[in-house]
Amino acid sequence: MKLSVAIAVAGCALLFVAPSSVEAIINTRGPRLYHYSEARLLAVNARAGQFVLQGRKDPSERLTLFVSPTSRFFRDGAPLKLQEAKIGEDVSGSFIIAVDRKATAVETTFAPATPVRKGPAEQNSWRR
Repeated sequence: MKLSVAIAVAGCALLFVAPSSVEAIINTRGPRLYHYSEARLLAVNARAGQFVLQGRKDPSERLTLFVSPTSRFFRDGAPLKLQEAKIGEDVSGSFIIAVDRKATAVETTFAPATPVRKGPAEQNSWRR
């Protein structure tokens, strides 16, 4: 039996699940809710019903989420259509991985883009 492994990249709250562990997660616990933050909206394909997130601290991290009829989107507490979301906005929310092995958005909150905060060592790097 394979163990389920969830990998969180250091300093980034985007959660990526190893493909080999998806089946183990589904078989042992059924669909499970995952949360993400520290992400930016990279692309929207409303026709295909999916959108892509990019890690704020590590732009090489990507997560594609699919939209279902029960997916909900918000901005400033008000409902939002996915087509109204702006590329580059900060994104946080939750998703599930179901039997079809797709990461499906449950609830997503959009906010205006904010600059990435640097750690103390990076802030003063020019003072060496």
